[in-house]
Amino acid sequence: MPSSAEPSPTNTPPSSPPSSPMASSLCATPLASSMVSLPNISYVVSIKLDRTNYIIWKAQFLALLKSTGLIGYVDQTNPCPSQFTSDGVTPNPAYADWHKLDQQLLSWINSTLTPGVLSRVSRCPTARDAWISLEKRFNSQSRSRILQLKHQLQTTKCGTSSITDFVDQMTAVADSLALAGKPVDDDDLIDLILNGLGPALVWLNIPLP
Repeated sequence: MPSSAEPSPTNTPPSSPPSSPMASSLCATPLASSMVSLPNISYVVSIKLDRTNYIIWKAQFLALLKSTGLIGYVDQTNPCPSQFTSDGVTPNPAYADWHKLDQQLLSWINSTLTPGVLSRVSRCPTARDAWISLEKRFNSQSRSRILQLKHQLQTTKCGTSSITDFVDQMTAVADSLALAGKPVDDDDLIDLILNGLGPALVWLNIPLP
């Protein structure tokens, strides 16, 4: 009796192992892979925060947070999800993912602090708690620093310095004010520089304003 033809086997691609909800969620988290790719936070934030450089430190760190999409962890636009799902029992995977990134960000903050400053925030459980604690500690100093910089712009004179050194000094002060969120208008800066030059203007044949 003729044998019936056996059906030809179909080539089915090997099935890939299912990814865990944790892995899928982490990959979907904005720029999670970017965090891993940064070998050392000091490559991005070049200074350690002490009592004198909060304005510059904050400017560098804010740029980092915005470029990595993590600003929401400190300004509360990306708040912590509920630890459990709606049934109140099942762990919420989104919470685990959020907590992991938050703790990595907290370690970033801590690694850019001097020992004296770190001791003030070492018990903060989240990145936002540390951020707010630093703001409260240094904001009043920042306001005083801004007033000091403005006074420096208005009173600094060229004196025995070279014109180049004096202009560089005034520009550096204006840059510090810009980092503090108080930029100086270009025309105002030029007027301040001309006033500070004083007698040195004779060598430039520029009349006093």
